[in-house]
Amino acid sequence: MVELGADRPLVVGHSYGGSVALAWAVQRPRNIAGLVTLAAASHPWQGDLPLFYRVTSSALGRAVAVPAIAALVPANTVNGMVEGVFAPQSEPEGYAAHFGPLMSASRKTLAANAQQRATLKDELAAMAPGYPALSLPVEVLHGDADTTVGLDIHSRPLSREVPGARLTVLPGVGHMPHHADPEAVVAVIGRAAARAGLR
Repeated sequence: MVELGADRPLVVGHSYGGSVALAWAVQRPRNIAGLVTLAAASHPWQGDLPLFYRVTSSALGRAVAVPAIAALVPANTVNGMVEGVFAPQSEPEGYAAHFGPLMSASRKTLAANAQQRATLKDELAAMAPGYPALSLPVEVLHGDADTTVGLDIHSRPLSREVPGARLTVLPGVGHMPHHADPEAVVAVIGRAAARAGLR
């Protein structure tokens, strides 16, 4: 932000990026003009960390399991996971070729993702009490068919806890609203910019 010369930008974050954007707003409220979250993880959830992440985030897992997974995971398994993230919508034609999802199965990426996933719940639990103090314009957008980040666990509570936050729910939309309904996402960003006095 500093290098770009953006003193108070409008920040948009999707999924885990939405958690990062929320952290920006909570920790640096003077350096953000407005916030838009898209299917963002914002609150701790019930249940333990899945076994996969418990293994891959451990020291032994990083040394043994992560290299084995990176070497042996079939491409169709990774592509199937990408399709699952888009569900119930279809993955856009050519998305996998453009995105290169096998990069997500590299040792470095697997280890980093596991570490992020292992610490996220506690980080959100520590951050959530700061939401009521936010005074910037906040727009919250979430699909009601999202099975990756649940609407009722995350965006509904967030919109209640942040003063003046506005929640937009997209019926039948999964975890990738910017692909499923880009016009709605653009409209929400435009509304946040207007509320922040940027337009």
